[in-house]
Amino acid sequence: MVSVESNALRIKATATTFLFGFKDDIVIRVAPTGTGSTEDVRSLSRVGGSDIGAYAGRIRHFRRRLIEAATSR
Repeated sequence: MVSVESNALRIKATATTFLFGFKDDIVIRVAPTGTGSTEDVRSLSRVGGSDIGAYAGRIRHFRRRLIEAATSR
């Protein structure tokens, strides 16, 4: 976790790739809606252009954890 911007409903984090140790940036933004909220999750490498599915995997992992946390209350 790099920073939490409570007023902006934004979390910034950095992930390190397993194989080469590259740094990937992750930004999670939450926006209130009339009936709840929506989340926007982005993952992007600082170097290179190919991710071999790592970005999508990170986003799926985050969404699973978010759903688990919301339903365990």
